[in-house]
Formats: sequence, structure tokens, C-alpha cells
Amino acid sequence: MKRFIGRVGRFVKGLARDENIPRWAKVLLGFAALPIPGPVDEGAGLIVASFLLLRRRDVVARHWRESAGLNAPEAPEPFGS
Repeated sequence: MKRFIGRVGRFVKGLARDENIPRWAKVLLGFAALPIPGPVDEGAGLIVASFLLLRRRDVVARHWRESAGLNAPEAPEPFGS
């Protein structure tokens, strides 16, 4: 479970830094993460998730693979090895 939560965190961080995701989508996702009672924040998250999966599927898939370390750049050798 820890690994999955870590992967989701890396995935979200990658999406937040991606230049291919529109600014309005990033703002709505930030709003959706707020602890607001009621369905308003869930609705914002649903709108953005639908947009990303329908229009930017390639970007989402790339960041999901990178969050697992499958397409990540080569890591440097540890010091002293």
C-alpha cells in the first residue's frame, strides 16, 4: 500500500509540473484537493479527470509509467560504488 501511495504522489507531482496540462485544469485539481464538505470539490475533480482521460490520455499514461520508474531517466551511480 505504501508503494502505491508513493506512486500516486509521484504521478500527481509529474502532472502538476507538466506543461501540456492547461493551467485551468491544474487550478481545478488544486481546488478539488481542498477539504470542502459537499459535492463541489468532487465535481471539480471529476471534470478535470474526465478532460485528462479524454483529451490528454498520452500525457496521463506517460506520467503513470514514469511514476513506476519504467520510463524514468537512468539514475546516477551511488557515491562510492
